[in-house]
Amino acid sequence: MAAMSKKMGAYGGGGGSGWDDGAYLGIRKVFVGRDFTRITYVKFEYDNGDRFETRDHGKIQQQPQEFALDYPNEYITSVEGTYRNVKICGGTDVVTSLAFKTSKGRTSPRFGSDVGTRFVIEDKGRRIVGFHGRTGNALDSLGAYFARVSSISYPIKELDAQGGNGGDLWDDDTYDGVRKVYVGRNDHCVTYVKFDYDKGGLLESRDHGRRAQSPIEFVLDYPEEYITSVEGTYSFVGHFGNTIVTSLSLKTSKQRASPLVGIVTGTKFVLEDKGGKLIGFHGRSGHALDALGAYFVPSSLTPPYKSHAKGGSGGNAWDDGTHDGIRKVYAGRNNSDISYVKFEYDKAGKFQAHDHGKIVQQPIEFALDYPNEHITEVEGTFRNVVTSLSFKTSKKRTSPTFGVVSGTKFVLEGKGSRIVGFHGRAGDAVDSLGAYFGPIISRSKKLEAHGGNVGTAWDDGPHDGVRKIYVGQGDSGVVFVKFVYDKGEKVVAGDDHGKKTLLGTEEFELDYPDEYITSVIGRYDKIAGIQGEIITVLRFKTNKRTSPPFGLDAGTEFVLEEKGSKIVGFHGKASDVVHQVGVHVLPISN
Repeated sequence: MAAMSKKMGAYGGGGGSGWDDGAYLGIRKVFVGRDFTRITYVKFEYDNGDRFETRDHGKIQQQPQEFALDYPNEYITSVEGTYRNVKICGGTDVVTSLAFKTSKGRTSPRFGSDVGTRFVIEDKGRRIVGFHGRTGNALDSLGAYFARVSSISYPIKELDAQGGNGGDLWDDDTYDGVRKVYVGRNDHCVTYVKFDYDKGGLLESRDHGRRAQSPIEFVLDYPEEYITSVEGTYSFVGHFGNTIVTSLSLKTSKQRASPLVGIVTGTKFVLEDKGGKLIGFHGRSGHALDALGAYFVPSSLTPPYKSHAKGGSGGNAWDDGTHDGIRKVYAGRNNSDISYVKFEYDKAGKFQAHDHGKIVQQPIEFALDYPNEHITEVEGTFRNVVTSLSFKTSKKRTSPTFGVVSGTKFVLEGKGSRIVGFHGRAGDAVDSLGAYFGPIISRSKKLEAHGGNVGTAWDDGPHDGVRKIYVGQGDSGVVFVKFVYDKGEKVVAGDDHGKKTLLGTEEFELDYPDEYITSVIGRYDKIAGIQGEIITVLRFKTNKRTSPPFGLDAGTEFVLEEKGSKIVGFHGKASDVVHQVGVHVLPISN
């Protein structure tokens, strides 16, 4: 069942007996029955993860009507209805009509007679994942459970924001993970936060509050490292006339703690879900950070994790487990269904084949360019058994559609992940299919940075390549750098590092993707009046040419390169100047 949901009160009368279906992952179908004056019966088909479960309430008088959703791509957003006093029910209020609205802008037929007091069960920005109410010979009342709308299929736990009620409400929603956190303060409290999130390999930044002093940056070794808890304090701050967050610190899965930012005073709070991974923040802010909350998923659901199998509950359960990768997929069918699947896996350099179901017609093969290509998504349909399948890959290829597209659509997908194994149920056909998701393994390597060991650490991470470089110079060397990357054929701009001067920046643009950086040649030196060594000059060598020198050619020389590799990312340290630079490299064969 769903891990975190919000229960909203039932509308209607107090007759009958109370019932509560609880919260599920989603709703597939709704059935509603009536007599001449009222709703007498409801039945709901829920997704409980590994199977569908039905719950029914009330008494069937006339044949119930069915309203089916395009699950999991469609969900119920609200229920509208009416209730009134009906004499044959002992003079109590009962529900007289119901209608269901969905995320696709559809509305079910109006079940019953639209008479009496109108009600709406709705929570903006959330979806209905369960129902509760009261029934006897009729539907006396109806309420619902709501959960967040999310692109990921596993349960999310929402922790309430801690702090005051001032400022404006904000919600960053959920992501694949957190790469960096910035926290700023003034003399009284925390005034500013900025979060760099990962969304399918792309960087998305969100900031809140107002910058007073230069924020402190905390970089995670993403994706191997993630935030496990946030500790802080909040107190009434006279300067703002409100309760404000006064201090913050973060803890990670690698037993690291961020610097403590702010003043530890007031009420202590902890945002933590034991065994969980933080994937997003929400809160309140204006001139300062008024409150902070978070979203967690179980860390067992971070790659590698096991998705729920989609389909029917017949046949026998099977589970191939996790592997290093998938080399080939075979799918066979009978007249109407997928009757057979076979997967050829790589396990420590040895190929292993697992097959399931029954061969009726000759299976069709879909081969991947392994190890350079992997499956990222499976689309299919099912009735009681799987009726169609297709596979999408990291190279933007899609297999033929195996079978006949009919029934309920499903998608097996882990954002920013690849499929490393399958499980499901099978007998004479493939009854259901689920998958294991593992991290997309980057063959990139991080080369140590050169320069002075002062300033704030930064790391843009590895990408597919570099498109453009900006370098700003000061009186004594390099004071600013910024890199524009390519990730999955999308342009991704890295953060600014250092501080621009009135001299502005110089630009070095590559003829991407035909041109790539093979090495960086630079120098660093100790400059009077500046703490620690700074980068004095940088030049970039590509497979086609060498850039002009940016800066002053003085100090200790260094070279950043890996034979047979190209540079796909940068990291280093900076303050108002650039103190050190390092790179991420990737084999050119990639």
